[in-house]
Amino acid sequence: MRSFHPRRHLAATSLAALCAVAAHGPAQAFDFLVNTDAGNFGGAISGGSVNGVTFTSSTSGGITTYTFEGDFILNDGDTVTLRGSNAARFKALNNVVIGDNVVFNASASGSTPGAGGGAGGGAGTGG
Repeated sequence: MRSFHPRRHLAATSLAALCAVAAHGPAQAFDFLVNTDAGNFGGAISGGSVNGVTFTSSTSGGITTYTFEGDFILNDGDTVTLRGSNAARFKALNNVVIGDNVVFNASASGSTPGAGGGAGGGAGTGG
């Protein structure tokens, strides 16, 4: 009769996983441009995928919602830059996995507003 030893099985499984990661190296960091006007995420349109997970986008009341049909995954070093006149909301139907050193950038760039921002006011008169 064979007996099952969880510790031995776990060690073998962990070693196999470690070898797989070492062979492929860490995931490459990406710069994702999120356009809240078009509903795009990293160049993919609604119904496309990000890191292998299908997403849909919809806009209502000035908010574009990106719904991920499983996990919402951003790998170490990824950057998400938000542009457009709508605010952005991210919703995952499973887990949210945010790696180390991930940056979300919704800042204005010069006179171009960030996501959901409006145009700045004109110059006033001096006095």
